[in-house]
Amino acid sequence: MTQDHDILKSSATTPVMKVMSIVSSRVVLQCESAGWYPEPELLWLDGEGNLLSAGPTETLRGPDDLYTVSSRVTVEKRHSNNITCRVQQRNTNQSRETHIHVPGNNDSHSETISLF
Repeated sequence: MTQDHDILKSSATTPVMKVMSIVSSRVVLQCESAGWYPEPELLWLDGEGNLLSAGPTETLRGPDDLYTVSSRVTVEKRHSNNITCRVQQRNTNQSRETHIHVPGNNDSHSETISLF
């Protein structure tokens, strides 16, 4: 790894999470983060920190040798969920994460999906 990459690895962005669709009780979320070197991994976690089963991670390598990763996950609105998208690079112990609250079907106080 060159010295340039040592400097660039700190340019990784906080993951951006978007709601792609809400159909009945299913919510599809997408998470994306850019500016990583070396290639990171993207993980979806539930409110208890358990790994969620998600679609494959799409990885793009730019002309600057930095990686952008994105992934989608479908979660049920059965009960209130706090979902975390974590992008991490184990070799450098670097990690960035974003959280989202997906209200359950029984949440009378809010039907708003909120990032925090």
